[in-house]
Amino acid sequence: MDFIKEIRWGIGKDEVQDIFRDKQPMGPHPTQNAIGFFDSSYGVASGIVCYFNRGLFGRDKLARVVVTFFEEPPEDEIIKKTYTQIKSDLIAQYGKPTHEVEDFNDDPPEFRLSELLVWVVGDSILTLSLGLKRDGVSEDNSGISIGYGD
Repeated sequence: MDFIKEIRWGIGKDEVQDIFRDKQPMGPHPTQNAIGFFDSSYGVASGIVCYFNRGLFGRDKLARVVVTFFEEPPEDEIIKKTYTQIKSDLIAQYGKPTHEVEDFNDDPPEFRLSELLVWVVGDSILTLSLGLKRDGVSEDNSGISIGYGD
């Protein structure tokens, strides 16, 4: 997650590509104004997608970064172990989360999570979410997601 220190909201796609120059680029994002990169983090495959807003004069400006883990979601125990490592590192870096949500039982499966942690980092929001099969999350949930946005 060291890239968080390099991110500046409003930078363009060229600057983002420079930050992630050592990562394998993804193909074009099918529905969003975004670019992505493949990586490996915490010993598992991960994907980093950078989302842009259209700024003045048509210039794309970085607005959000999302990191997902695992190409195919493994068993819950493996997801939970990786999540615990990431959570520990984020707490060491940013302190106790500002907000924690653990009750998603009434949410529809496409919005259901097992846990959501939120930090306010400067003027930005950092989220860490966990989705376990045993909690009824949808099949397309990657298990772990980190979101960082303006």
